[in-house]
Amino acid sequence: MAENNNNNSNNPLFPLVPTNIQGQFGLEPTPVSQDPNLSLNYTTLGAEGTSLPGDMTNSKSSLGSNFPGNAINTTPFPRMEPLITPEQLRNRFLFGLPLYSNQKDPLTGKRAQITDEMLRDDFIVRAVNMAESLCHVDIMPVQRFEKHPFDKAHYEAFGFFLTERKPILSLQQLAIVPSNNIVVYVVPLSWIESSYFVRGQINIVPLTAAFEGSGFLPPSSAAGGAAFLQILGTKSWIPAYWAITYVSGMCVNGTVPVVVNELIGCLAARTVLENLAATNKVGQYNINTDGFGQNVNVFGPSIYNDRIGQLNEQIQTLIGKVKSMFSIKMIATTF
Repeated sequence: MAENNNNNSNNPLFPLVPTNIQGQFGLEPTPVSQDPNLSLNYTTLGAEGTSLPGDMTNSKSSLGSNFPGNAINTTPFPRMEPLITPEQLRNRFLFGLPLYSNQKDPLTGKRAQITDEMLRDDFIVRAVNMAESLCHVDIMPVQRFEKHPFDKAHYEAFGFFLTERKPILSLQQLAIVPSNNIVVYVVPLSWIESSYFVRGQINIVPLTAAFEGSGFLPPSSAAGGAAFLQILGTKSWIPAYWAITYVSGMCVNGTVPVVVNELIGCLAARTVLENLAATNKVGQYNINTDGFGQNVNVFGPSIYNDRIGQLNEQIQTLIGKVKSMFSIKMIATTF
């Protein structure tokens, strides 16, 4: 009989297939403490427990933090901070710039203003999504379900997997689930090597052995599983065979890495300046009074070009930095 260490083992179907994210599996984000200047709900990994989407009864996380990578203790110097607020966005990236439209509303005669609520809901939130897409990482925690093929080369390399999104905050289940969605086998969490979760790498290392005499003996509880996994050695490749359920993200206790906050701020500020530049439509105008005329040239939409150019350069640099923090570094050489 196939071994299964999941609490929902009585369910013949894989219990975490995301067919109904908000209802069936209780994946609605859990609101925790919020910054008063930015009323966003966080779904975070707490210091003394988990508050992540999905059933976290059986899960495994890395021993160290995702940022700084694999750190278990740090100095008081801040490397993590709450998600950037509208006030911080103005002070850090839009200092001294009046956030008013250059054109007046033809009905009210007033200039439109970019308010804090707009900065929060229309610019910062969208910048977070843009940063996740550009860097191919998750900032806010997301529960994901992925199918991976069985590859003999990867299997012989201690069950090597790379998840589609990273970093991994918590692995909830690694199982063999063929196309009929029936759980054939659930890999014990004690076999999962979590040291490389920050880069989205998972390995199966069934070497929690007891040392007796001159050799290693596998623990009795895992002996049956080890024999089952050996059966896969007869095949070289099987599509969509492994099922991985995990939580990816880097937001811990409502905080994100400072470098990620810089990227979010740059993206949000660039969008703000692009919106303001669109209201500066007039590049020049003429004034004529009683036969006297004056030609006035103004910057028009190009008034923010220098600052937007600086932000673009900084954005490209920060994207590279964030990608490098959570990527696998490989060196190829000839011996």
